[in-house]
Amino acid sequence: MRRGSKWILLILCFVLLCEGCASPINVVKSDGSKSNYVKAKKIESALIEPDNYIGKWIKVYGQITSGPQVDGANGYLVCYKGQGTRYFFVSTTNANFKVGDYIKVDAKINDIVTRKNAFGDDLPVAELSDAKITKTTYDKVKAPAYKTIKPKKSSQKIDGVQFEVKKVEYAESETRVYITVTNKTDYELYCASAYTVIQQGDTVINPNTSESIIEREGYDQIASSIDPGDSSSGIVLFSIVSPEKSSQVITSVFDSLGQEYDFTIDVN
Repeated sequence: MRRGSKWILLILCFVLLCEGCASPINVVKSDGSKSNYVKAKKIESALIEPDNYIGKWIKVYGQITSGPQVDGANGYLVCYKGQGTRYFFVSTTNANFKVGDYIKVDAKINDIVTRKNAFGDDLPVAELSDAKITKTTYDKVKAPAYKTIKPKKSSQKIDGVQFEVKKVEYAESETRVYITVTNKTDYELYCASAYTVIQQGDTVINPNTSESIIEREGYDQIASSIDPGDSSSGIVLFSIVSPEKSSQVITSVFDSLGQEYDFTIDVN
């Protein structure tokens, strides 16, 4: 073999050896996605001690408490609810969000910075940069569902009145039933969240109707009256309900002539 060929082989072997020894950590995949995200169970740790996670990426939900400029820096101070209450700062020039908005953040962890909260107190918080921010809702941030059930037979129709349970979401602090009522009669229909209950065996669970719609941002309410040809969708809120027990969603709808329509949907 000629000397030139030997040198080429040596160089190729050296390159392959270097590639084989390269660490997979912090590698950016060829499709542009980032491979070194903080695992879900480590999110709170990353917000408490961000210096141990500098350079890693994180996906986290929260509610904006200050911004779009905080203590002279462009961005938002965000409250994260986990086992405890934590804050983080998103560095961004995006001014499309406001205090009170619930957001999802996909960003890179920079370091610890000090920012002032709404009361003027200094807070040492994790700073996130290169952020993609999207608006979300209360339930995704403060009451995420750990289980969702969609009934196999989700709807019933009686004389032109249709009642549907699209899904039931079970969270640690509440249970949400997503319902739709469709009016294909010639009369106005009357319905309300208070008319809907969950039954488990001999136990009847009444809805929680004391919650403010403002506090439950994004929780649409079923209309109190539905005109002929229209439909209405909303969330009926309950306290904690076990998804392990067989359940039925039961409701009553009334028309302007006083006719009552009773519906029962098996959830599981």
